[in-house]
Amino acid sequence: MNRPSLDLRTLAASLLLMSLDACTLGPDYQTQPGPLPAQYVRTQASPSGDSTPRLDDQHAPAQAWWLAFASPQLNALVRSALAHNPSLASAQAALSQAEENAAAQYSSTLPQVQASYTPSRQRYPLGTLSPTLNSNAAVYNLHTAQVSVGYVFDLFGSNHRGVEAARAAVDIQAEQLQGARESLAADTVSTAINLAFLQEQIRLNQALIDDQAEVLRLVEQQAQLGYASGLDVASARNNLAQAQQALPALEKLWHQGQDLLAVLVGTLPAQGQKWPLQPQDLKLPATLPIGLPASLVQRRPDVRAADAAVHEASAQLGVAIASRWPNISLSAAEGGSATNFGSMFSSGDVFWNITGNLTQPLFDFGSLKHRQRAAQAALTQAQASYRSVVLYAFANVADSLQALQDDTQAYEAAEHAEQAAHLYTQHSKSQFDAGYSNRIAWLSARVAERQASLTRLQAQSARYLDTVALDLALGGACPPTP
Repeated sequence: MNRPSLDLRTLAASLLLMSLDACTLGPDYQTQPGPLPAQYVRTQASPSGDSTPRLDDQHAPAQAWWLAFASPQLNALVRSALAHNPSLASAQAALSQAEENAAAQYSSTLPQVQASYTPSRQRYPLGTLSPTLNSNAAVYNLHTAQVSVGYVFDLFGSNHRGVEAARAAVDIQAEQLQGARESLAADTVSTAINLAFLQEQIRLNQALIDDQAEVLRLVEQQAQLGYASGLDVASARNNLAQAQQALPALEKLWHQGQDLLAVLVGTLPAQGQKWPLQPQDLKLPATLPIGLPASLVQRRPDVRAADAAVHEASAQLGVAIASRWPNISLSAAEGGSATNFGSMFSSGDVFWNITGNLTQPLFDFGSLKHRQRAAQAALTQAQASYRSVVLYAFANVADSLQALQDDTQAYEAAEHAEQAAHLYTQHSKSQFDAGYSNRIAWLSARVAERQASLTRLQAQSARYLDTVALDLALGGACPPTP
């Protein structure tokens, strides 16, 4: 006698073919429009000055933009930070989690196949219930094994939108990882540059203190001889105290920078090295590639992440809409059950079944309607956030460009002041050597020159730091993770 049998493989293939006719509810994602100005600032011009970088709006920042500073020590620091900073490992793990969630979401759209085996020991009440076993045994073993296939038809695109949202979440994490890499590189470069100039400022400030102390000593000697007044002594002491007051603040910034740099490269502050980076080891890039404003939204990872967030919110709205429509599922199983393990699949012990299920929400006190409205509000929020991120991105670039122009003026003024102070010091030294002036006049001129050098160092440091800020604002490209 032939028995009907269920071909599970044929059923699974049929389910996949039936799912191809499903429709997808909800909005289809489109790339977000954004303000794309013709230039970054109202009047965009390269800052003047022989040593000022030229702005190149035809090319975007290249990968490893820090190489333009021409410092092997700086390059080594960035490589170490990108290789060992734990924040990148955290961001990479978040990306892996999103990728696995997306894979799991996609797997849920396919037929699910399960196999089960259930052994049991039972006692049957003879004479009370029927039918009984052929052997009339009250106590027996029962072995049941089956293979089942289940499938939920994606008639209205709920599963499709769920996969779309999960993949958008992967895009968000990928852009956040890239943004973390770029921010880490910029922080490392900025910290190292700041330490280089702080070290030089500390050296100059200590020399300034020594000169002020010598001036005070000489003024006190003159006061004892009656050639200087108490006011002159008080003024010299005040100048020395001000110079001494500035040194602890510089040293504090130096030690904090050392600790920060150690953390950025993935080590404890106590294990950090004193990197021998000097201002003369750095070179200001001759050209700053800024690219066209229209390409900024494609270069900045925060803008791309905001765009992916809109995509995710759009897909979640489709999920919310589809949840208000009917849900159809189909399951099938085939197996066997017998008191003897080897007889489970004998002719009379095999069973199969096919079950269909249709559910339609009828009355839920508005729960699904409000969830759809919440998803719509989330999409509106994501779209507004995207526009905000784009506006701030252009503001970052405009601020950095303006800062570089202001830095150029400040640096040139400080450089001219330093040159004038140096010339004055030379003349004072010549007058002192010729016996036409005293040592105090020469030392006072040298103090003024050191103060001018400190101002020039601060202006020079600002130029480098704002150059790094511009690279980051432009979405400074970072080499991909190997």
